[in-house]
Amino acid sequence: MGNLRPIAFLDDDELDLELFKMALKRVEDKIPISISSFKFFQFEKELLHSINQNQFRLIISDLNLRGRSSLEMIEGIRKIDEHYSKIPIIIFSNSSFEQDIEKAKKFQVTDFITKPSRFEDFKQVIIDILNKHLS
Repeated sequence: MGNLRPIAFLDDDELDLELFKMALKRVEDKIPISISSFKFFQFEKELLHSINQNQFRLIISDLNLRGRSSLEMIEGIRKIDEHYSKIPIIIFSNSSFEQDIEKAKKFQVTDFITKPSRFEDFKQVIIDILNKHLS
């Protein structure tokens, strides 16, 4: 837990945002970082503004934000500087369409994960994401 740079989580659905927070609290003893290291965003513009003050070590974003894709935002983030060109950016989405997954790869998304419907599976996916990308 030596790296103190925060993790950004972006989801425009307030219920999904709260579900992620709840799941994090339940698995905190199984992840390599404190929950306090997360910064939560409901709006793309909030995340983009915060990027100017933070050097995130990981960004997790929903695919669809207020009716538009987050992929263009991710493309812009990748162009900010060398740090953001290399950090893991994960799409955590309700979508499981192969066309969405393939399109995300073209936008240099590190991983595309479909949100599980069962809470137990949801918690396990969070553990897996964080252990994989923060180890």
